[in-house]
Amino acid sequence: MRILVAGSSGRTGTPLSRLLATQGHTVVAAARSSGVDVTSGDALERVMAGVQVVIDVTSASSRDPQEISRFFETSSRALLAAGRRVGVTHHVMLSVVGADHMTGSAYMRAKIAQERVVTDGGVPYTIVRATQFFEFIAQFGDLFESGGEVRLPAARMQPIAVADVSAALATIVVGRPANGIVELGGPRVMTIRDAVARVLSARGDERAVIASEAVSYFGASLQEDTLVPGPKSLRGGLDLDEWLTESEE
Repeated sequence: MRILVAGSSGRTGTPLSRLLATQGHTVVAAARSSGVDVTSGDALERVMAGVQVVIDVTSASSRDPQEISRFFETSSRALLAAGRRVGVTHHVMLSVVGADHMTGSAYMRAKIAQERVVTDGGVPYTIVRATQFFEFIAQFGDLFESGGEVRLPAARMQPIAVADVSAALATIVVGRPANGIVELGGPRVMTIRDAVARVLSARGDERAVIASEAVSYFGASLQEDTLVPGPKSLRGGLDLDEWLTESEE
């Protein structure tokens, strides 16, 4: 199968592209590093010839709310328009579990807007909402530091390894379009505080880790299970403690 990976050089796109190639698929890289600009559509028409499936794992680099929204909506429209022209049969988009309940976050608002573009894009689709990556949680110590402490929202999460996200996406892209949302999470539910404390402890970071109802999640207020997928979600197999052990090797 000929599969275009938008965001092929990113955190998810790199292992995903490698996995798809080992499975015998022809992977078409769509990233600025490969000369393809998904926001302008430059070179898309050329590289998408013969593509059957598009998988969009792009991520916005800007912190400006308008730029984030513009990036996701513009890039999705360009991918869908090119997909319609060449006869793409499945458009897969990576989103975030709970995004529709985190409207206080500019990033999450942009992801929901992107989901609407894909839903109305005229190409059979699957929106995959994944939970937070272990690799992203590793940055929380710095992102949520306040006065020498790490202060986190008092809520739960079900984080997942990027490797498991890639494996799930590699299966989804060759299946039938859901024309809806599929949720994906890790093997275990834990508090945000517990997840971050485990990561910091494994790395010898002795900062105090505190959960507080007053702390927002990148601008969004969380309910206890906003970041936890539903009971019918797909599950990754790698546990956080196992991932930490592998990361140290």
